[in-house]
Amino acid sequence: MRGIRTLGQWAVGLLALAALVFAAGTGYATYTRVEQYAASLADPEPLPALVSPVLVNDSRRSAVNVKATFGEAPALLAPSWSGTVTSIPENLSTDGISSLDIVVEIDGISRLAFFSERPFFRPLSRRSVGADVIQLHALLVSMGLMAESHLESDTVGWPTVVGIRELATQLGHSTRVDDFDPSWVVWLPTPSFDVAEVHLRSGGPAPSPGTIAIAGVARLLSIELLDEETGQAVDLPGAWNLAVEGVTVQLIDGVPATAGLQDLSETGYWDGDLDRVLSAVVELASPLNSIQVPASSIRTNANGQTCIWIARSSTETPELEARRVVLGPGGTSSVSVIDGVSSNDLVLANPASYLDDSSCPSS
Repeated sequence: MRGIRTLGQWAVGLLALAALVFAAGTGYATYTRVEQYAASLADPEPLPALVSPVLVNDSRRSAVNVKATFGEAPALLAPSWSGTVTSIPENLSTDGISSLDIVVEIDGISRLAFFSERPFFRPLSRRSVGADVIQLHALLVSMGLMAESHLESDTVGWPTVVGIRELATQLGHSTRVDDFDPSWVVWLPTPSFDVAEVHLRSGGPAPSPGTIAIAGVARLLSIELLDEETGQAVDLPGAWNLAVEGVTVQLIDGVPATAGLQDLSETGYWDGDLDRVLSAVVELASPLNSIQVPASSIRTNANGQTCIWIARSSTETPELEARRVVLGPGGTSSVSVIDGVSSNDLVLANPASYLDDSSCPSS
């Protein structure tokens, strides 16, 4: 009986051992499959991410600062005046001054502005000769006090004297005056004159000869466009529009036309502060049509060439070709393509992960 029990015990032991070995093998196989499944989840086979480019109307709009350069402010200088300022036109500082306008009255005699090549500098009487006589004739003709037939004469004749008498009467003289007095006229160096400040006071003394009677507005000579952040000059090749505080001026290669400068100068932006820097916006006069693609789709090679991988179809394993492109401005997520891609193309957005070698072909 003892021998039989021992044999039975051995049989049970062998069966238990076999069960243990089977269980261990099954567990190992199960562990291996789980490990392989987990690995497949952690590193799946990449799929192509195909996207259509976006057509964008690009005006290249950006903020700039405008710095102006002005010429020396013009001025109307007092001729040989003496006496008291008895009257000043009320609208002198707002309307500006044109040729033949009255600018001041001194001792009851009005003084007028006249645009000419040079100022009058001497009295002119019967038989005076010179280029200034021709200027006097131009003054009298423009006021309708002399016939145009005498316009080119350089000699004071009887028709000139008649015109001088009438001029003196219009200016306020109560007695007959036959000689022209240069203090009647304030020399106007330009056809029109924008007034910045009037140095005349009613009841005050007339300004001394050669001093500023009326200060003009400094002429805007040029503008410079500066980057709003760096302060560096901005390069704007081609045609652009500059919008500054309600006024739009066209720029060619960053430079406004004379009319544009005039428009800016008439706004009064720099009145009282010629060093003021203005905030403005520039944009292309004719916006560009550009294509936007994901920044991740842009690839290069060792030669510095740039390309995008284009799919010939939208299948799971599309046939791909590298296409050279010309890039425009770009950001962190998208880039403008100026040439090489159309909005009908399918662009591979993940070439780095999908392709073994995503660099641009050298040929």
